[in-house]
Parts: sequence; C-alpha cells; structure tokens
Amino acid sequence: MAQKEANVWWFGTKSGLDFNFSPPLYLDSKPINTYEGSSTICDPNTGALIFATDGQSVWYPNGTTVSGGTGLRGASSSAQSALIVPNPSNANQWFIFTSNVDPGTGTPYGTNYYTVNRAAGVLTVGAVTNLLGVSASTEQLCALGDGANGYWVITHGTDGSGVGVGAGSNAIHAFRVTSAGVVSTAPVTSNVGHAMKSYQGLMKTNSCQTQIAATYLSEATTEVYNFDNSTGTVTGLACSIGSLVQPYGLEFSPNDLYLYHATLGGTMYQLTVATCANANTSWAYPPNGSARFGQMQLGPDGRIYVSNECTGSSCYIGVISLPNNPFASAGWNSTAIASPTPNTLGYPQLGLPTFSRTFVSGILTASPASGTYCINTDIPLSYIFSGPVTSQTWTVTPATGWSFTSGTSTDPSPTIRFTTAGPYNVKLDVVSCSRTYTKNISFTIVNPKTPVGTVSCSAPYDLILDNPAVDADEPNYIWYAGSVASSNIIGIGTPVIYRVGNTASIPSTICLGVASSATPTVGSNSIASSLTLPGAANGVPYVSNNISVLSDQLVLKSFDLKFWVCPSPNYTVTIKNGGGTTVYAQTNTIASCVSGTVYTVIVNTTLKKGNNYTITIDGGGAQLYRNSWAAATNAGEITYGPEPSAGITSIANIQYDYKNFAVTTTCSTNPCYSVSCSLPVELVEFYGLSSDQGLKLFWNTASEINNSYFQIEHSLTGSDFTAIGKVSGAGNSNSLINYTFIDANASQGINYYRLAQYDFDGSVHYSKIIIVNQGIGSSDFTVSPNPSASNFTLHFNRDFSQANLLVTDIIGRNLFTQSLTSGNESITFGEYFPKGIYLVQLNDGKSTVVKRIVKE
Repeated sequence: MAQKEANVWWFGTKSGLDFNFSPPLYLDSKPINTYEGSSTICDPNTGALIFATDGQSVWYPNGTTVSGGTGLRGASSSAQSALIVPNPSNANQWFIFTSNVDPGTGTPYGTNYYTVNRAAGVLTVGAVTNLLGVSASTEQLCALGDGANGYWVITHGTDGSGVGVGAGSNAIHAFRVTSAGVVSTAPVTSNVGHAMKSYQGLMKTNSCQTQIAATYLSEATTEVYNFDNSTGTVTGLACSIGSLVQPYGLEFSPNDLYLYHATLGGTMYQLTVATCANANTSWAYPPNGSARFGQMQLGPDGRIYVSNECTGSSCYIGVISLPNNPFASAGWNSTAIASPTPNTLGYPQLGLPTFSRTFVSGILTASPASGTYCINTDIPLSYIFSGPVTSQTWTVTPATGWSFTSGTSTDPSPTIRFTTAGPYNVKLDVVSCSRTYTKNISFTIVNPKTPVGTVSCSAPYDLILDNPAVDADEPNYIWYAGSVASSNIIGIGTPVIYRVGNTASIPSTICLGVASSATPTVGSNSIASSLTLPGAANGVPYVSNNISVLSDQLVLKSFDLKFWVCPSPNYTVTIKNGGGTTVYAQTNTIASCVSGTVYTVIVNTTLKKGNNYTITIDGGGAQLYRNSWAAATNAGEITYGPEPSAGITSIANIQYDYKNFAVTTTCSTNPCYSVSCSLPVELVEFYGLSSDQGLKLFWNTASEINNSYFQIEHSLTGSDFTAIGKVSGAGNSNSLINYTFIDANASQGINYYRLAQYDFDGSVHYSKIIIVNQGIGSSDFTVSPNPSASNFTLHFNRDFSQANLLVTDIIGRNLFTQSLTSGNESITFGEYFPKGIYLVQLNDGKSTVVKRIVKE
C-alpha cells in the first residue's frame, strides 16, 4: 500500500507542512490563499508533491498553474472545497472533487469533479463533470477505501431550506472510483441520521473504513455512521451529539477508538465511539487571535493537526501528539508549530487539506532497523502502526539460535537475543481491520572482535594509546575515557596521542573497543580575536566568559597573554568545565618579565564537547593589558561571547586542534587499562633567570629511578624544540638534587625551555615548558618604600656585573647614576629629592626596565 501520498500539505494563506521532515517543516510563500478547503497529492514512494489545489486553482510544486487548472468550481469559503483521489491503477491520473454550494459571493456549483492527466511530466486538468446540484449537496467531502483497491467519495445531501425551514435531507451519497475512473455520476445513496437543511460542515472516515463522521455547523450536531465499504451503503447511525455551538472540525484517532470534534465556539471534545460518551477536553485553542478551533487532519506521523484562523501577529498549528490515548494523556499542544515570522510569509486559516484516510492509515514502521549486532545482545523489538490493531506476530528465521528474553512472539514489544552468529530475518505481521500488514527486519549477528591495547605516558601527562602488535582492525579501534558505556570517546585508530596537560585531566581508566566503521574528522584552527576577561582589580584573578566546545574533542594548544603589571614571577592558568570540575591547572614562571611583551601560554590539554568552560588567569598582583574584543564563532568547533559588561582585558591568538568522531555499532570485547603516569624522575621545580653569562636554568628532583640524563631543549615559539645541551642524571636517588644549565646563546627577549628526561632504557619523559626573558625584567629588582618620604632602596633579585642605574625626574633631568658591579645587593638613594615623580631606569646594554617612584 502507498504510504506517502499525504506527505506535503498546502493550506491557509501561503502556508504548508512538509512531512518528509521530522518534525514537519512549516512551508511559506506558497501561492495558495484559502480560508477553508484545500487538497494535495504526493508521490506515494518519495513523498514529493505532485500538485495542490484550493478547489479553484491547481498548482505545480513550484507555484506555477497547471494547464486547465483555473476556474474550478470550488470556493475559498467551502469547508472541504477540494479532494484529490488517485486512479488506483494509473500512476498518471487523478480526480479532483470540488464542493461549492454556499460561497457567499459568486455562483454556487454543487459537487463536481475533474480528471487530471500527466504525460511526460506535464499535467493537464480536464473539463468539469457535475455530480450533485446546489440543492442536493453540501460543503462536505471525504474519501475512504472500498476494500478492492478503489475509493468511495462521500458527501451529504441537503434541501437547502435553512434551519427551521423545510424537512431537510438525510441523504448520504457515495461515488465509487476504480481503475475505470468515477464509475457513475449516479451515487449510492443512503438515508440515515440528521436531516441537513443548510450547507456547512465537514466529514471524515476512520482507519478501518467502517465509519463516517460529520459535523453540521448550523444544526449544532455531530454524528457518527456505520459504513459498508463493499457496497458504499451507510448501514446505521452510531452516535449523535447535539446542542453544540457551531461544530466544525473533526478527526478519528488512528486506532478508531475516539472521534475528536470541536466547535467554532472554542471547545474541543473527545467522543468515545463505542459508547458515544462525549467528554469536554477543556483544551485551549491555538492562540491565533480567534477564540475557536478550526479543522483537524491526521498526519502521516500519526499525530492530529489542528488549525485556527490567524488574526494576530503570532500564530500556530496545534498538535494532538498521542491521539490514541484518553484526552488527559493525549498530548495536546496548542502552540506546537509556529507560523513564519513575519506572518506575511504565510499563516493558517480555518482549513487543512482534505484527502483519503487511506493515505495516513495502515502505515507500519518496525524497530530497530536492519543491521549488524553482537552475539548475545538483547535487542528490543517494537513497532508503530497508524490504525487499530487486532494482533501482532513476530516470526524469526531460522527457528534456532535465538530466544525472546522478555515477552513472546505475540507481544507488541518483545526483546530478542541471538546466541549463534549468522543472518536472521524477523518478520512482523500486524492484523488491522481484517487485513495483514508486514515488515521484515534483517539482522547480521557476529562474534565480537578482540582488540589489544597499551596505555603509556609521553610528556608528563600526555597518553599514548597503541597496540603492541599488529591488528587489521586497528583503524577502527575506539578509545574511551572510562567505561565503554560512558560513550566518552577520546580517540580512534592507533596510535592516539591524548593531550591531557596535567594531572587534573588524567582519566583513571582507558577502555578499548572496535567499531564496524570509525571515522575521525581532524582539523586545526585558530581564533585571532580576543576572548574577553572581565576587568579585574589588582590581585583579583581574571575569569573568562563562557566557552562552548562544539567539536567532539578540542585540544587547546596555546594562547597569548600581554601583561601590563607582570607576575612575580609565577601565574596560574586554570580551566574548568561547565560542571565546575578542573580539567587543567598549571603554574607557569616568567623569569625577567617585561611589561607589554606578548607571552605564549602552552596548554596542550583536551576539552570534550560541552558548554560553559572558563579560563582563569591568577598572577597575584599581575594585570593584563586591555585589548579590543570581538566575539568569535568557528562553526562546529568552538564559540564564546558575548562581551561582559565589566572590562575588556583579554587573551588572544587561541590555537587549537579539533576532532569529530563518526562511529557505527561496535561488536567487540572491551578491555580496560589503568592509567599511571608516575614518572621515573620526580621533578620539584624548574625555572630560569637572566644572568650576565646568559639564561640560567635551575631544576631539582626529589627522587630518581634509572635516570640517565636530562636533555635541555629550546624554542622561540613554544613548539619545535631543539636540543641545546645535556646534564647527567643521578641514576637512582631518594634525596633532593639540584641541577643548573646556562644557555649562553639565548636570544634577546622570550625563550621557551623544557627538559627531556631519558632513562637508561631510552624512554623519554618531558617536563612542563617554562618561559624565560633574556635581558632585564621588572622582577629582577624592586624599589621600596614606594612612595617614600625619605630615601629609596633598590633591591636586586639577581647578580648584575655590567649594568647602569639612572634616576631622572619626570622631564628627563638626570638626578642619580651608578654603575653596578657583581655583588651589589641593594642601593639607597633619593634622600634629598624634592617631592615629585621620578623614573628609575636599569640598563644592561641589551634591554632597559623603567619603574616609577613617588617622593612625598
């Protein structure tokens, strides 16, 4: 049976819904403009729209008019102005039925139909054929299956006398459509139920094609009739509900248990068809500016959609998401789907499309989809069916190698477990309305793969994830931080270098699996614009605004800082995730820091996908320069902003790598490995100072095991390190040992250093990276007290053998000079300086540092 004929709707003013998307996509800017009726027809296999009509014009999907598709005898104000029925045996022929008996203006035409043919993709609308005259028909039209691959098109008779006048007509007319077309202009007529004296109302049918329901707006009545779809005969009245305030829209639930019917007076009812019990739902109508419910239509997704006339600026389509349930749990949402903004692009009116109930009944979907699963996996089976269900049966082939671990073959949702590898087919048969609907699911059951891995440390905390042997499945290795169930993927393939950064981010356990396919998407990027740090007072840490990591994994490699007031000499960088957990914390040292110099902070730590990360910079009394700020978004990678109100200091030039992982179902054993990154050498501290001989590096160890030597490595960028020297290690030690190294060839300005510690077996481990400034830095000397009412004392924090001290007033006049020699620890001066501001300048021939002092 075709499944997608009703996948695209056009209705109201320029509006539509496309059910080829989930949830359905609201369409706008369509050529339609109808207060009530419309109809559409789609390709039954693809769901693509073929044509649409409001009962007066016929359009292609692109909005152009079909040949012959103007001047049809429907009307904008006819409740069911149009109904499209396909030829059941000709994929290129359709019939448009129209109703127009009380249009208010223009000519009433009664009930008619047109034949639409398609040749080479071109549609043509034929001449009109009259079925019922104005005095014999209403605005009501519906269609249902005839049980023999054809359709019945139903309408109601009237005598047109008006309420309170004349006898009315209770004639219900049925026109049959088969492969031969509309069989006869003479309908099958049944005289049952309400005698119609006016024209306005709607008709709907149920999923089993056994009942018809109708609303009679002027007569304040809703009725349900029993219908024989083999003969087209209405066999009796099932329910009649009177004293309603302008009953209008109606729709059966997919399981046929309920009829939802509503009034233009703003009340929605749920009628239990078997008992005729009519319950007021007390649901609110869509808040579209009109206190009413419009038409209802069951969608291909099993939900009922409810319109309302839009007279406001914000308008909605309401949705009953669980219509098979009693109304208290039926999931009514009056604002489920919003119309476009501005609503001049399109908005709903009273109507929704009319089409055959068979287009949205008998739709069966089964879960899960066909696929590959591990042996001994519990697989839940389930299905969704758009209709009443008499029974369901699950049949598994072959008959052995599996069992139901919960439920049975006749339960709606059993769980199956396959205990033998191989191909299987699971067939689902659902019986509904004396008809069987079938779906097949193919399963391939496989034995698990057995990956083998190792976890080792590279840099102090970076992890190397690898396979010590050779395995053809290594490209599909999946590494998890923690259990596989956590789905916290940290790498794919081998080897994987997981950049941890420090102990705060080291997972205690790494687990391994094999996917049937695994694809990492790898990239590198940077953000040159600044990340805002709210302005902080002296001594208060800087905390960034929130950062969102959008990729599955992001390695924050580095960023730049520019100090206005330097740290002395340490500062700490801390990164926390959205839950407040510290994922990185590192204290860095800038020896001989110079105000205004840009320093690159090497981070190299991994951030998982998530929101509300923050970076904190704590440098004691350090302060950062103010930089221009710009929000930044790198689509799918990282984003931050907006600018906080307090200040515009910032970090900049953020460098990072990112990865996204695409992984299909896995079937493997899942070995797990404990992570231990304890180093053979316990490094206590590592720092450097500028000296007359060059940059002097200091480090010490608390213990050493099999330590062969330290290799000193240098860089000008914070990456691409080069070995510049070697210092022998102690081998094995449990006492504090101090080491030094002088880089006599250090470059002027910023230099980066790290230690590569080598064991006797050749294993190497790296220290943190430190930054040392060649030349005089502001931390190399202090002046106190400052301000001072008497003299000043300059204290040296390093040895100067060739440097000059100069003190000037604010306009540059020299007041005090002295050449420094090795061994100077302090100099006192300025006792007789008058009150004012003075500049202290220290120059070693390579750089100059200036500090301001105040005499009170």
